[in-house]
Amino acid sequence: MGNELGRLDKVKTSSMLRQSISRINIHRGKRLNGIAKKKDDICKHLESSNETNAKIWCETLINDEAMIPVYDVISIMCDQLNGRLSTIEKFGPPKDMDQNFHTLIHAGAKLDVDELVGVRHQLSKLLGKQFVIQSDTDMTCINKVVADNIDIKIPEQGLIVLRLVQLAKERNIDYKPSHESQILLQDYCLRKNLANPLEGSGKAVVQNLNELPVYNPPPINNMIDPSMHNQQPPPFFQPPAGGNGIGFQQPPQPFNYQSFQPPPNQYPPMNQPPQNFNAGMFPPPNIGLNIQPINYDMPPPQNNTQPNFSIPDNNNPMGGQSQPDMERSQSSTMDDIEARLNALKRL
Repeated sequence: MGNELGRLDKVKTSSMLRQSISRINIHRGKRLNGIAKKKDDICKHLESSNETNAKIWCETLINDEAMIPVYDVISIMCDQLNGRLSTIEKFGPPKDMDQNFHTLIHAGAKLDVDELVGVRHQLSKLLGKQFVIQSDTDMTCINKVVADNIDIKIPEQGLIVLRLVQLAKERNIDYKPSHESQILLQDYCLRKNLANPLEGSGKAVVQNLNELPVYNPPPINNMIDPSMHNQQPPPFFQPPAGGNGIGFQQPPQPFNYQSFQPPPNQYPPMNQPPQNFNAGMFPPPNIGLNIQPINYDMPPPQNNTQPNFSIPDNNNPMGGQSQPDMERSQSSTMDDIEARLNALKRL
């Protein structure tokens, strides 16, 4: 950076720096008056138990209070630059003032100070366009206090509640935050490693986030003596020696399959037949089928049945015996039966 790109007007720059300091002090005084007025309004809301409106006004109060150190730092940097203008005019911008240059260039575009805008223009002529772009985009190259507080931010809810509690103590207002606000305050104080102002005042409902009310059901009375939980059950009663065996006996022991071994030489190996086995006594079955092949050269079988060329009777169209023949056969049968009966009687 130390290469000189241009020359600034020493007299004009010194005049604008002095005017910037005076203008910054004026803005600082106005900001302090506005802070006092906002505190009064917030206290009125707290006295009327209107916590919601108090939180809204407290957001503006926190941003206004954060601008006070910004005005102080910018004023000190303007005075420092004004005292080293002669050295800068002779030897160029020193490297140890890079943060000073970056901070004044960045603040000139955001603070409502016209003279500081002129200082920004003179520094851009001296340091170049790229230096100005870096000052506007890179927040790490400017002062940390200015980088953290120059922009308007929405503060955390825990910080708002903390500021309300502090303001209520300053004005001796009996302010008790709501349960939700106390949880936010406790969480913020734990994360920032701060002391909770409500502890010890008797107003805190939640002392610790780990002590929130938790449902703890009562234990179930199962009518069991707790002292018996760790004791072993009584052993089985042994029958008296020399008795008749009446009494409790021990349960059978479980069978151990792994330690069981069959008696030796009792079972033959599975891949060998028994010693007295005679394979000839059991010939293999003949499972073949005696199937004669079909001889297609044989003549077809002859039917010896002679055809019936008799003319059927009109009374018996289906063929067979006629009605007179059937009556004669039945009468002969009856005669034969009567002759046999008479022979039996004579005997």
